[in-house]
Formats: sequence, C-alpha cells, structure tokens
Amino acid sequence: MNIFIYRKKILEDAERHFTSWPYIMPYVLLYTMIISLFILSVLPTGYVSFSDLQPSFLMITVFYLSMFLPATLPYTVVFILGVLFDLIMGFPMAITALLLVSVQLIVQTQRRFLLGQPFIVLWLSFALICAAGFIIQWAVFCLFFWKVMLFQPILINASLTILLFPFLVVCFHKIRNMIVEGQQELMAHE
Repeated sequence: MNIFIYRKKILEDAERHFTSWPYIMPYVLLYTMIISLFILSVLPTGYVSFSDLQPSFLMITVFYLSMFLPATLPYTVVFILGVLFDLIMGFPMAITALLLVSVQLIVQTQRRFLLGQPFIVLWLSFALICAAGFIIQWAVFCLFFWKVMLFQPILINASLTILLFPFLVVCFHKIRNMIVEGQQELMAHE
C-alpha cells in the first residue's frame, strides 16, 4: 500500500474518532465535573459554626476514576490538582498532592479485587481510605504547625466525604456508561 494512501486513511480514521460528538461529549462532561468538584473543594462553605467544613471531593474523584477509568486521570494530573489545591487553600505544599497520589496508587493496586465487589464493599473501602487519609493529613498538619490541631473538623469532613460518596458515584457512573457506549459504537463502526 502506498504510504500516502495509508497516511490519509490514518488521518481520516483519527478525524472520525476524535471529532465524533458522541465520543467526545462524555469526556467533556467528565472533565467539567472534575473541574467543578475542584472548584467546590476550594470554595469557602460560609458556615460560621462549621468554618472548617470541607468535604474532599477530590478524594472521591480520584478514588472513582482510579477504579473505573484509570486512563482518564494520570498520576501527574492528580499531583498537579493536589498542588493547586494546596496553593489555593494555603496548606503546606504537596500534602494533598501526595495524599491523592497515594489514594490513586492504593486503589489501582487493589483494583482487580475491588472491581468484582458489591457497592457496599467499595463504599467501605473508600471509607477506610478516606478516614486514613484525613487522619494522616491531620497528623502532618499537627507536625507542620507544632501543635495539636482540633480533631473534630477532621471527623466531620471525613464523615461528610464518606456520606457524599454514593451521590457522586452515581454521577460519575452515568458519565462512565456514556463513555463505554461511545467506545462500543466506535468499535462497531470499524
């Protein structure tokens, strides 16, 4: 086959794959949701009595995507999100980034086991990882500021994050189903 014809065929295939609206739209929704959750994570809550009320939407995002769509969120992107979060929130540099990358690494190493489990096992797994992450973050903050920080905000934030997990999983799962359907459509047309 002539190399120019072969190159033209590859370019036509690539154009068809990457300009196909049903294929691109779920990814646009997914990354829009990730950016929205990041913005929600850094916005102040406005509650005076719960000034430290801040669920970790990023931890939910990293857990879910590491489990079900690992190629959509590479380690570098997770690290950059964590560093940006630390910069905006005024946290010690890279604490959240290392925490999120650790969550991603743990989930990806246990992915085979967790994929076949019912939702309650995923939720409990997330609860354990979330609680451990918040406790580690609390301990690092205590060491960084050389004083024992209040534990109540950590407990409230971890509980809130664990309670919000099923609601965000439903949204992520709908987007994931659209991505899978789009990929199946593309494979059927080939």
